[in-house]
Amino acid sequence: MDAPADRLKRELSRLTKALGARARVSSVAAGEGRETVLEPVDGALPVTVVEAGGRVTVALAGWRREFALAADDREDAEDACDLALDLVGAALFGELRIVEHRRDGVARRWEVAVRRGGAWQTIDHAGAGSWNPFVRRERVILANALPRPRGYKAVDVTRPDAPWAGRAGFCGGAQTEAPGELQVDGVLDLHNFHPRELGKLIPAYLEACRARGIVELRIIHGKGIGNVRRSVHALLDRSPAVAGYRLAGHGAGSWGATIVDLKPGP
Repeated sequence: MDAPADRLKRELSRLTKALGARARVSSVAAGEGRETVLEPVDGALPVTVVEAGGRVTVALAGWRREFALAADDREDAEDACDLALDLVGAALFGELRIVEHRRDGVARRWEVAVRRGGAWQTIDHAGAGSWNPFVRRERVILANALPRPRGYKAVDVTRPDAPWAGRAGFCGGAQTEAPGELQVDGVLDLHNFHPRELGKLIPAYLEACRARGIVELRIIHGKGIGNVRRSVHALLDRSPAVAGYRLAGHGAGSWGATIVDLKPGP
């Protein structure tokens, strides 16, 4: 798999080509990194993406979010790349908007909202000064609604810490092996897969092991902050094929891997 920073550049390039004449794109060096600006020709919200020093910042009007592409854990870095790309797509494809609040002719606050069920739901505020929803002078709505290019299908992702996730469709396209093409030897390394693939991958791999008489296996999920480990354990809890599981001990991956005991297969 590409490094997260390389995949970010590749996806931005692919998006630029897909948008064609519908957006003006500029890309310039920014210190040790690069700044890319995507400005829809018929919209009011340029999207700025700055990648430098192992981090990427997505800026929309006066609101911005930063993501770590050089996280200690590969899964966390891949997740950060997906969230950054999803945010870019959500802003371009009409799933996110910025409401600018002006006072005395100067923009003071920004209200960020995402589209849910046909309505807009506020997810964040930015800017200086107190927030007064009843005082809205020169309220300007900045929103894009570019048609989604072919190949950028929305995905169903629930992320409480990133309410825009799943709006763009960049995620879910990782080039990985299908479960049936894996070497079924009792060791499953998840570093080669996207976290969103686990729901299908792990049950299929468990059954493939049972069919081959393998009743003990090791799932390598990495350490990081534990998101992937918790997802793996939740899937194991729901699987009727699992007799029990435990974190691997010293020499077998410690808390970066889980040992699974399976019930004998048919």
